[in-house]
Amino acid sequence: MTVLTILGVLLYIAVIVALGSRINAMVYKQYKFDLFDETSIFTYMFAFVIGFFGVISFESALKVNGGDTLNGILMMAIALIIILSHLIYNLKRTPSILVGVGVSVMQLIGYMLITPVILIIFAIAVALVSQTKPVWVINND
Repeated sequence: MTVLTILGVLLYIAVIVALGSRINAMVYKQYKFDLFDETSIFTYMFAFVIGFFGVISFESALKVNGGDTLNGILMMAIALIIILSHLIYNLKRTPSILVGVGVSVMQLIGYMLITPVILIIFAIAVALVSQTKPVWVINND
């Protein structure tokens, strides 16, 4: 089962990358800009992570009697502002509003699909670089 899971994740990554590069080539051919570039991926990833932790903070504050939901609301608002600012950036780069909104929706969907995979790869890379070692308990009284 583990092998099937690994193969499924690799297939998922390959399909997303292939679709992304094909769509990117079509958009570049017609509008002369890259749809999926480094700036937009980091912008959307940052917004998704902030929004995700905002939702978690908001929901955990709701469970506590008299909890402070403002932190979660602010984090979700910041994520929304980042996404809307990137929408405006895309609208300035495209010839029409319809194309700009369509490009932004394609970016939003594409990055939403690939962000969890990139974050997992990043976490694994940080764990490998930090060279974490097991902790041995000597005095277990």
